[in-house]
Amino acid sequence: YIFKLIFKNTETLKIIHLLSAFFHYLIAIFIFIFVSSLKFNLDKKIIYSLALIASISYIILPIPFYYHLMLFSFDQSIILPFILILFLEFLIREKQKNKYFIIQSSIFFISGFFDYFNIITGLSIFLFRIILPLKNKNIFKDFFQIILPISLPFLIHCYNLYVNDLLIDLFQRFTKRTGI
Repeated sequence: YIFKLIFKNTETLKIIHLLSAFFHYLIAIFIFIFVSSLKFNLDKKIIYSLALIASISYIILPIPFYYHLMLFSFDQSIILPFILILFLEFLIREKQKNKYFIIQSSIFFISGFFDYFNIITGLSIFLFRIILPLKNKNIFKDFFQIILPISLPFLIHCYNLYVNDLLIDLFQRFTKRTGI
């Protein structure tokens, strides 16, 4: 929507395709950075070669290429935040800097507006932090850092339904569809 406001004379479909291609290549770049950051007992050239293979394979494999450039929807929009969240979790495990926690929380919040996969990712990371806790962190800080930003977009959505008197209608549809 923001890009359509900026480029008013450009077709909407063209903007969507260009943004999707940009996100496709941005995902490949983050895959390269993520894989090359992992700690392997190998030569740097081999690690960079493996990272390059992983990122290029994401670019040239038919399914991601087709879905990013031809059928962009909310399913593809969660891939970039998912990779960023996992990469930030890796960085948090390496160095516990406050900026990593803040960036990860904001990505959880933003990605909550366009897909439910965010909930599964957040719960998985939360459980992982319970099993292998971070140094100098407790479960309450993890709760406020992960679960709260995930739940805010859904609470905003429920409030919007409540204000527009659609919450009762949604509940009636739910009971009708689950009763059938």
